Amino acid sequence: MNLLKPLVEAMLPRRCAVCDCISQGGFFCCLCENEICFDANGIEQKIRADFMYLNTVQKAVQQAKFGPDQTCAEALICHWSQLRRNTLPSDSFFAQAQAVCFVPAHWRRRIKRGFDFPSLIARAMATMLQIPLLDALLCSRLDMPLSLSSSRQQRIMATQGRYALRLAKHKVAQKCILLVDDVVTTGSTLGAAACVLQQAGATVHQFALARSPKRQQIQTAQI
Repeated sequence: MNLLKPLVEAMLPRRCAVCDCISQGGFFCCLCENEICFDANGIEQKIRADFMYLNTVQKAVQQAKFGPDQTCAEALICHWSQLRRNTLPSDSFFAQAQAVCFVPAHWRRRIKRGFDFPSLIARAMATMLQIPLLDALLCSRLDMPLSLSSSRQQRIMATQGRYALRLAKHKVAQKCILLVDDVVTTGSTLGAAACVLQQAGATVHQFALARSPKRQQIQTAQI
């Protein structure tokens, strides 16, 4: 099979998950990969994130969620996993976690898309940290998505009572759980989900693959 790999790649070269250009073997072409912005201040935030929700990352997330395109979602996650495979286990923020949980989509939205983006991220995270993945939360309401311009108060009101615990309390109590989502804007969604776990007795660390930027960060990225 290894002997055939160069021939297969020559005949069917891998293409960029975002722009469909030939990617020279990576998940993204050189141009798209160079436009991936990292969250330089993520380590200082209550909710950790690795990417900024800009350029290639924004296009990949939107294509994954609204395409819907699971291949694009997996390409972004695999690219992130390659970058973080060696550094994640040694980071104390992640190393303390005893299990990984994700912010779930409503079952109607999950069926429509065919996959749950945060669950794919959580699965990759659990594999890298070698800890269990818990399907611990239930989304009980199908709310209309809020725009990026929605205020923090609007987001808090919209997410109140949206999530419930689907596991017995003793399965999360006294555990340090890493709660994962795809994109964080104000933190209200992650906060609402985290509150359910905390009420069950868990300690919760919050992580999103990408963070929505502030206006000055958008301007800097466009320079």
